[in-house]
Amino acid sequence: MEVADWILIGTTLFLGAVAIWGESIRKWIERPKIIVSFKESNPFCHKTYYRNEAMPNLDEPVFFFRFKVENTGKTELRRCEGVLSQLWKYDSAGRPQKVSGFIDVSLRWAQNDKLSLADLDPYRSKFCNIGHLASPQYQQKFESGHRIIDLPGQHDNKLRFLFEQAEYPHSQPNCLIPGTYAIKVILYSENAPPVDLWFQIAWSGNWQDEETEIFRELVITQISKLE
Repeated sequence: MEVADWILIGTTLFLGAVAIWGESIRKWIERPKIIVSFKESNPFCHKTYYRNEAMPNLDEPVFFFRFKVENTGKTELRRCEGVLSQLWKYDSAGRPQKVSGFIDVSLRWAQNDKLSLADLDPYRSKFCNIGHLASPQYQQKFESGHRIIDLPGQHDNKLRFLFEQAEYPHSQPNCLIPGTYAIKVILYSENAPPVDLWFQIAWSGNWQDEETEIFRELVITQISKLE
């Protein structure tokens, strides 16, 4: 081949590499970006009521606890899922002990509690539920029995904080009696790196009707990772 042919081939390859590299840079710049925020106050955590048209006498208070997921990137965040992956229990000396055999379980999104996957357009946000605390009357009537699975060795009649799971494995704890705990939540998505979140949950077991009071009895804070 002539020198001109080699120059043409080299130029074509160079331009192709630049185009591919440029496209990769563009996708990186415009990628979805996950920002998570949490406060134990409204609208993150709030009081509402369980009501049902088929049950006109049902009007029981419930407190929901949730964190906000925001997409600050320039492209859609696809199939985002909050997964409860670890549960820890603090012992009497204040040392966290990991609960063994705990399997990943998806959490519910607040806007549609039947879904565990959500898409977020650029600059939009959604709340992901951690759990809820229903009134003693509601829990005794509707949540006791098959829905409640305690940690091994923990069985009493106290009010429980229930995780907002998309499904309930029969062999795994899904609620917390009074005590101090920690959980690890991982945010997975189709087109963004995973994000690890750690929360400490301190629950006194005392029911209160008002938000400001219940937030003193059930305290959730973001913490550094435990491992």
